[in-house]
Amino acid sequence: MVNDAAEKFGPHLAQGNPELWVDMSRIHPHAFRHAFGSHGLAAGMALNVMQDYPGHTSIATTTLYSTADRDRRLQDAKKFYRGT
Repeated sequence: MVNDAAEKFGPHLAQGNPELWVDMSRIHPHAFRHAFGSHGLAAGMALNVMQDYPGHTSIATTTLYSTADRDRRLQDAKKFYRGT
């Protein structure tokens, strides 16, 4: 399964992060899961769709891959402190 996912994720990674693609053969499968999850959510994959790929039983676990909520909180905090 990891090899199949690596083959499918590889072209995306090679285009967006070629230096990481070169080192992909040395990536531990668990780190690969996190990279796939983070990149997939950042590219717009639905959270509930991503949840199924790593086999998470809880959507809360999958949200750990998402930086969108964190980024939104930071933007909102900046607005608050700037008064806009």
